[in-house]
Amino acid sequence: MQLLTFSNCQLDPSLGSGKTRLRWTEGLRNLGHEVSVVEPHDFRKRPFRKADQLKFSLDAIPGGLQTHWRDVDIVEVFGGEFGLLTASLYKLRKHGRPKIIAHADGLELLARERAKVYDPATHSKLHHRFASSVYGSIDMLSFKHTDGFVCGSDEDLRYFRSIKSLSKIPSRSIAPGVDPEFLNRPFQPNGKHRVAYLGTWTTRKAPDRIVRVMTQVFQIDAKTTFHVFGSPSQKEEILKAFAPCFRERVVVYPKLSAEDLAGQLSQCSLLFFPSHNEGFGMALTEAMACSLPIVTTPTGFGSDLQDGVDGLVCDFEDEAKMRDSILLLLADKEERTRIAKNGWNRIQSLNWETQIKSLESTYLEWLS
Repeated sequence: MQLLTFSNCQLDPSLGSGKTRLRWTEGLRNLGHEVSVVEPHDFRKRPFRKADQLKFSLDAIPGGLQTHWRDVDIVEVFGGEFGLLTASLYKLRKHGRPKIIAHADGLELLARERAKVYDPATHSKLHHRFASSVYGSIDMLSFKHTDGFVCGSDEDLRYFRSIKSLSKIPSRSIAPGVDPEFLNRPFQPNGKHRVAYLGTWTTRKAPDRIVRVMTQVFQIDAKTTFHVFGSPSQKEEILKAFAPCFRERVVVYPKLSAEDLAGQLSQCSLLFFPSHNEGFGMALTEAMACSLPIVTTPTGFGSDLQDGVDGLVCDFEDEAKMRDSILLLLADKEERTRIAKNGWNRIQSLNWETQIKSLESTYLEWLS
């Protein structure tokens, strides 16, 4: 296969989406396919920011049309910002070639709906409502003018198929793989009273809820400490969010290599990840690979977990269950080990080689 991939972010291994897309493209190349990638710097002088999404979408049209798109089998698009370009290519192509496939590591249509719930003050403002309407229309253009849709979680897949105008488009959920630094670790649960969090400290990740729940845990269990990974630049903000009497029990780590991160996660008892919305949630699979049981919410990969079996899944607003779930896993070694083992077993098949072959077979099927 010959693929031309458009990405709305740089394929940078230090970025979440950038790393994932890099793994997909490198993996397909290793299987013998030719993959060319168009990144934002190829047609824009400024880095992409959500605030100039419309400008990005407009810039992508001439930038995309100047590529060799007619000569490939598949145009793969990461990001709804390419909706105007996708619509243009769809109308200009001949005999249904190349195939156009939207590959989402987070479905913006669902993300916007969720944001209206967890951040209503922002999204009730007139300019935000206008922007959401415009960007949502561009996203829909992107999906309506495609021959296939791939996402990382079953939650995104269900939402996509629930939209009547998109329901007949071939669609599939293919989870990203887990890096070997995490996946190759043996099952070895830890009994220390260490609660981990992995991710950025942003509104979408529910930081206020994290602080409220962990404060209650601190008040009940004097031995518990809270370990924050993935937010090194926000250390001061994170510490200030907790009452002074609890700050010494909060540890914010500097930026770590994948190997060091896996080692530090393995020293924790569980992962607390109550996000409002996730396209997938690599933090979950990486922690599960490090033998941590999960306390999370039903979004992204968390929505695919079975509550009480391979994770403890709490409703978005149920902070009491979040607190009690954390305390249960800290206190009950047998329950902690059981859920951690089920989770560890669950993600053993999520190696990159297997997942890339699933993507390859899907694309070949849609080409035939």
